[in-house]
Amino acid sequence: MMPCSRCQVGTFSDRGSSTCPKCASGSFNPENGSAACWACRVGTYSILGMSMCTLCSEGHYSNFRGQSSCQKCRNNSFSKVGSAAAGCTCNLGYTGLDGTTQDCVVCLAGTYKDVNGSAACSKCSEGKYQPANGSRACINCPAFSGSIAASFNVSDCTCEPGYTGPAGGNCSACASGFFKAAYGSGACRRCLSNMFSNVSASTCSICPTLVNITGNTTLPDGCPPQQPNTTLVDSTAADRAAAIKLGKDTAQLVSTVVAGAVGAAVAGAMAGGAGAGAATLIEQVQFLTIIGTVGGAQNADPGRAPFHSFFSQMHCHSSFSLSLFLSLQTNVVSLFA
Repeated sequence: MMPCSRCQVGTFSDRGSSTCPKCASGSFNPENGSAACWACRVGTYSILGMSMCTLCSEGHYSNFRGQSSCQKCRNNSFSKVGSAAAGCTCNLGYTGLDGTTQDCVVCLAGTYKDVNGSAACSKCSEGKYQPANGSRACINCPAFSGSIAASFNVSDCTCEPGYTGPAGGNCSACASGFFKAAYGSGACRRCLSNMFSNVSASTCSICPTLVNITGNTTLPDGCPPQQPNTTLVDSTAADRAAAIKLGKDTAQLVSTVVAGAVGAAVAGAMAGGAGAGAATLIEQVQFLTIIGTVGGAQNADPGRAPFHSFFSQMHCHSSFSLSLFLSLQTNVVSLFA
């Protein structure tokens, strides 16, 4: 009677058997003298007579135990070594549910997907575009241009405000004194009169005046030379302006007084004789001479002193009408109040 021998790995035998059959595909036996083989686990497979199971390769899977081969992942999906069906996830640039047999769907132009799995395709953000399907990233617009979200052509990139150029091309900055307010390929426009802009401006600003310029500040390019605003800048100009107004008011008052003086002279001549009228008229001429002296002094010095001097001289030389003198003094001095 022949002695019993142990079956080798990858084989097995039942009690009393005279042979050692090989393990069936999808099973394995790693030990000598085994009475049975074991089924390969999910994600592996085996062929006939194997002592161990083999992992499914990348892009393949096995979904059940005891598989004699691995299945290829659905189109546009990927799996790691030793994966089950759920391990087949959609590639970059494609989307779909994990663990199904349905093919992954391509991300269309203007969208992208930069991770494996079931994530949805994302729109290209503003300032980017993508003309191809199945992309994993978007392309930046040329410098100084932008685009709306989900753009799919470089021509969707238009020059930013302050820059001009063809869609999808190089954008150049607007020169100083020019502006461009919106996206697009439109030309830069010149600022209006008395306005200015710097390089690459989207708007123009009103030129400053000397009122809000201090020290030796230089006016911006394009702004015309400014005249001082005398009522706000020059502290002595206010006095000059008041003196000019006072001169005008005084001239009007003097005109009234002269008319009255002449009338008084004529009346005196008629009532008291030619001699009295002539004397009164001579005093009025002296009065007008004093007025001329004060006017010259006023032009040199717009202060009050010349007018008070005038009243002193008038009091000494004129006796034609004290009430008229007092009235004139009151009216003129009130102009300085």
